[in-house]
Amino acid sequence: VSRLGVLSVHTPGGLHCETIFHTAMERFATWDGRPSTVVEHDGSVTELPHEEDDNLSNERRTGKVAKFFDERGFGFIRYGDRGTKDLFFHVRSLMSDTEVIDVGDEVSFV
Repeated sequence: VSRLGVLSVHTPGGLHCETIFHTAMERFATWDGRPSTVVEHDGSVTELPHEEDDNLSNERRTGKVAKFFDERGFGFIRYGDRGTKDLFFHVRSLMSDTEVIDVGDEVSFV
């Protein structure tokens, strides 16, 4: 959504307090309209790389399984310098014969 020019707010624990909302509104008031801008839950601002930059990177990254829905076969990997980025995955995309995936498992991906 942030790539479309919408100011996004990343709240990994949910919008559980008014402080996050008020901080996001303060950031919105000074936002320059640049696409790929995300207000983090701690009030900091992340500028995402342009989409074409993401596609050029074949860099291996590591993260931890943040959520996994076994009955549906998908989950989210949390990664990034501050652990604020989430990546969707499905069990069919795994290159391992691992039968068990648990929250907290460390994984690597490209």
